[in-house]
Amino acid sequence: MKKLNFKKLDEISSGNEEFKRKMVVLFKTTSLDALEALQQALAKEDLYEMARIAHRMKPSVVALDLKEMQNDITFLEREGINLDQARQSVESIRLEIYDTILAIDALEWQ
Repeated sequence: MKKLNFKKLDEISSGNEEFKRKMVVLFKTTSLDALEALQQALAKEDLYEMARIAHRMKPSVVALDLKEMQNDITFLEREGINLDQARQSVESIRLEIYDTILAIDALEWQ
């Protein structure tokens, strides 16, 4: 199972456990909607919309220090990518979201 790293979230929250919990729950509730929107934009071959959605995902991904997903999101935000590259990034994001949600569900403090 994926190991979550809350070091960045600890810095942002100044150790406030309630804030940390809210950020984790927020990621869990919004990431699946964002993923669905990314997949719809990909189906429409709308790279601009994909970049917009990726940009909206960035704060929670950075807060949870999800480096692999950060790389894919940053990639989707760039201009000049092709659809094959976008498909690979969306698939990687999909896998990372599901792995992260499984790890979140395993937390005792949520």
